[in-house]
Amino acid sequence: MLNKEAVEKVPVTTCGVDRFSHPWMAGVEVAGIVGKDVILIGNIQLDDIERASAERIDALVKEAVEEVGDKAPFIVAPTAHPIEIPLPSNAARNIIQLLKSAWKYGQG
Repeated sequence: MLNKEAVEKVPVTTCGVDRFSHPWMAGVEVAGIVGKDVILIGNIQLDDIERASAERIDALVKEAVEEVGDKAPFIVAPTAHPIEIPLPSNAARNIIQLLKSAWKYGQG
C-alpha cells in the first residue's frame, strides 16, 4: 500500500525543506532553493475551496502570488478538488473565484 504521508513529503524533502508556517510557504521556500528550474503548483487548500468566502479565496490567491513573486514559475491551484457530485455551489463559486483572482494577480 502506498504511504500517502511519504509521497506528499517527497518533493519538499528532496529540496531540503521541512515545515511551513502557511500552506503557500512551501512555494516560497522551495522557490528559493530551486529557483526557476521547477514550476510550482498549488497552495490553495481544499478546505478553503469548500468553505471560505469568495473574498477569502481572493485574499489567499493574492497572498500566494505575491509571496512566490518572480522567484519561480507558479500555477495557482487547489491542493485537491472536491469529489462530490454534484459539486457543491460554494466550491464551484470558489473555484471560479480562484481562476479570476489568479488571472488578476498573476498578470505582473
